[in-house]
Amino acid sequence: MKAFVTVCVLVFSTFINASQLNNIVVFGDSLSDNGNLYEHMHHLIPQNPPYYDGRFSNGPVWIEQLVSSYFPNNVASHLSDHAFGGAAIAENSSDDEILFTLNREINTYLLGRQNKADPKSLYVVWIGGNNYLALPENEEHTNTVVTQGIAAGVERLVKAGARHILVLNLPDLGQTPAARALQVEAKLTRLSKHHNELLVKAIHGLKRKYSKVQWLYFDAYKIFNKFLSSAADYGFTNTLNSCYDVSVDKPSINATVLMAAKASKIQDDSCEGYVFFDPVHPTTMAHQLIAQEVHAILDAAHIQFSD
Repeated sequence: MKAFVTVCVLVFSTFINASQLNNIVVFGDSLSDNGNLYEHMHHLIPQNPPYYDGRFSNGPVWIEQLVSSYFPNNVASHLSDHAFGGAAIAENSSDDEILFTLNREINTYLLGRQNKADPKSLYVVWIGGNNYLALPENEEHTNTVVTQGIAAGVERLVKAGARHILVLNLPDLGQTPAARALQVEAKLTRLSKHHNELLVKAIHGLKRKYSKVQWLYFDAYKIFNKFLSSAADYGFTNTLNSCYDVSVDKPSINATVLMAAKASKIQDDSCEGYVFFDPVHPTTMAHQLIAQEVHAILDAAHIQFSD
């Protein structure tokens, strides 16, 4: 397996001294959900099995594995996970179709903390894919609303006291099995690319406005493309198919949740060598590699964790 030397991050801060942090707080969707939607849906979604214990994968997701690399015996005490499967950015105030939004996740977090964020925590935001899986007709509008929504959410955290921020961009959704099944590869690739272009500009703008905050930006688009183009180097043997044989019936902002509500057969219990567990979500092996890459860039940014 390839050694992890790829730097998939833009470190926008001027921090030189090591930052000693205590916890990681994450907001987002099914890529980071460690069982929140599962509990909310009374263990009905995602179906278990084949989904692992409320995760949208066949094992722990990347954020759990990242925290475990720092606190192997005490993940629960150091990970505050507010990500929900199906979460998206609301495109208008009456968008009732969305189960959870980034704004609601942040509202809930701050409500329980007297509107104060912890300056000794790393705040992570990874969201947006569900908006694009709905295949919006007005692509420019959706790209703008989604990236502005992410920037607004991150700025709320900073205003509440957050001093260490990690934002992840989107992988190429046009490379997923779902995109091929729906024959929308070009559209989803275009949406993913423009999302990432606008997002990095937004983070640059926030960095200029809040120069005392440590800003980190992880290039998930780049690393996922490496998984696909250099699969063998990362231990993958199947980059085209999903391990779990389930389909996305139609484009929808809730496509991932509807898919995870189905009971279907699994191709290979181990999912060994697969990049994709289902037509949208990565296997726990891919999640592990993401966690390792993120750990490497946190090291490069002089971020350390301790009890």
